[in-house]
Parts: sequence; structure tokens; C-alpha cells
Amino acid sequence: MFRPMRRAERALSDAQIAMVLSEGTWGTLSLAEDEGYPYAVPLNYVLDGDTLLFHCAIEGKKLDVLKRNPKVCFTVVTRSTVLPAEFTTDFVSVLLLGEIRILPPDEAMPAIRHFGKQFAPNHPKEMEKTMTAFPRIHVLQLVVAHATGKALKPHSL
Repeated sequence: MFRPMRRAERALSDAQIAMVLSEGTWGTLSLAEDEGYPYAVPLNYVLDGDTLLFHCAIEGKKLDVLKRNPKVCFTVVTRSTVLPAEFTTDFVSVLLLGEIRILPPDEAMPAIRHFGKQFAPNHPKEMEKTMTAFPRIHVLQLVVAHATGKALKPHSL
């Protein structure tokens, strides 16, 4: 169903993909709008087991598009250094294909705490203040159907 990577020698293993996702903090969520245009949004994320979590407002374009078509592509780049003398780029990237689900409130609250642990571990009071915004926050979960990763030198990771 999914096309194989053309430059297979640059492919990352599943363990390397997991490492890249655990080291990264943001990526680009790409959606398919009704008009046929792509819609790409940079987002921070939290890795939760084998899924990714995002948070957003309870209304907006991203949610409107997702409700019509939950299939997405999410990309993470953790390294990108141009090597002019070699006319190439030293890079590490991961591409995930899957579907987004909006977590129900009973699952969303614990998920929000993951964001606090990752992004503000030394600020628990501020995190608790943020929790008061919970009624105005949706938590999105990317259920991954296919993952690939690529690097100029995958053996060096």
C-alpha cells in the first residue's frame, strides 16, 4: 500500500525512527483541504508510546479539515546542515502517515500532563494554571499507519 523508499540505503530503522521522534519537539502536520490544496501547520508534539499527541484550540481551520478527512502526514526534522563543499545536506527526518483522532475529555486530561512534563518540567505551578484552559483545548492523537525515516548517514545515528 505504501511506496518503498527510493534511496533505501538512507532509510532509518524502527529504533532510529523512535529515537528521532523522542529527540524532536516539533514538526509539520499536513492535511488535505476540500479544495485540493495542502494545508501544513507547524506544531509541537509529545511522543506517547507509539502515538504522537498535539494540542489545539477547540475550533479552527485545522479541526474543520480533520473532521472531514482525518488522514494526515507529519514530518519531523532533527538535523539539517548544508554541506556546500559536497553539494548536499546532512539531515535526519521522519515521515509519519496516519489518522488523527480527537481524544475524549477523560483521555485528554492525562495527555495534557505529558506536555507539561516535556515542555515545562520545572514549572509545575504554571502547568497547573494552564490546566484551567482545559475546556478550551482539544488533544489530538496521531495513530500511525506507516513510518519512514531517512538520513544522509543513517549508520552514524
